[in-house]
Formats: sequence, structure tokens, C-alpha cells
Amino acid sequence: MLEMIKAIVFDADGVLVCPKTFFVSRALELYGIPKQEFMAFIHGQFKLCTTDELELLDVLPGYLEQ
Repeated sequence: MLEMIKAIVFDADGVLVCPKTFFVSRALELYGIPKQEFMAFIHGQFKLCTTDELELLDVLPGYLEQ
């Protein structure tokens, strides 16, 4: 049985959308999250969420509590 596509994610930062600052910089300004820590999350747990290996709703609350 074929599985239906649930979502399509487009990464448009710097391609279609030209923000004044990237979110990694804003995360530091707004929430005090160091860039290296933020990028570790993006390339670690968040990346696994984009491939359906982890659920974002399971991962994000714990990360935000830190």
C-alpha cells in the first residue's frame, strides 16, 4: 500500500526569502541560545524529525525547556 505524503518542507532561507538576519542569529538575540547549540539541534534531532525518524512534538518541548 502506498503511503500518502503528509507534508512538504521547503527551505527557502536565502533562496526565495532574504531575511535581514537568519533565525540562528535571532535565536541568540531572543532566547539566548548559542549558535553552536542551535546548529547542533538543527543538524541532529531536528534533521531526524525531517526524515520521520523522530517526532518534532516529542523532541521540541525538551529542547525548549533547556
